[in-house]
Amino acid sequence: MAADIVDFREFCENPELVDNLDHRIIRDVRLPDESELYVCFTFDDGPTEYTPLLLDLFKQYDAKATFFVVGEFVDEFPDITRRIVEEGHEIGNHTYFHPNLSTITNDEIDKEILTTEEAIITHAKTRSQLFRAPYGVFRMETLERTEEMGYRLALWSRDMYVRDWEYPGADAIFDRVLENMKNGSIVLLHDGGGEREQTVEAVKRLFPILLNEGYKFVTVSELIEISEQKMQGK
Repeated sequence: MAADIVDFREFCENPELVDNLDHRIIRDVRLPDESELYVCFTFDDGPTEYTPLLLDLFKQYDAKATFFVVGEFVDEFPDITRRIVEEGHEIGNHTYFHPNLSTITNDEIDKEILTTEEAIITHAKTRSQLFRAPYGVFRMETLERTEEMGYRLALWSRDMYVRDWEYPGADAIFDRVLENMKNGSIVLLHDGGGEREQTVEAVKRLFPILLNEGYKFVTVSELIEISEQKMQGK
């Protein structure tokens, strides 16, 4: 991997690697106060037919999540996209066709992002504040360019690389999340990119346990705000 390319999967898969990434890249959020527990569930690659199943669960428990949407599916499923926003969840930009950003030009990256944003604005009447690079792979200059566009680049907690796309079973997804849960975790899951019954089932089983432990389900932007306030002693 070239020196100017970040592949966050490498950090997730190798605990011996030192995370010296730019502080502007959102991944592990610090919450020093354990008296209040927060978790952020994020879902990539939708919306799809699985997204409403997740939305039903979050509505049942009055919880919030962040959905990093792919533009082509925003155009394909506009009603689901609107529902995400109408029910108080956060939408993040995840490009239009889900390419590996390290393999395409800056102009192509800009088109991926801006075309997706146009779809979000058209169908959901809102603008996303977060951008997540597909696969967690990007050139460092993409961080600068997305900041100039008004986004914060958001990844996930290093120990919440759950790999639900491998179809390990609902039990394994459930265990991977629960065993690594900590205050301020950003969990990487998927509502698109394949069959997601296992993911939906695991989330369904996680809700009552995490709520019983005192966790509040918030969006990425809410989690960042909470962290900044706590670090300032507010």
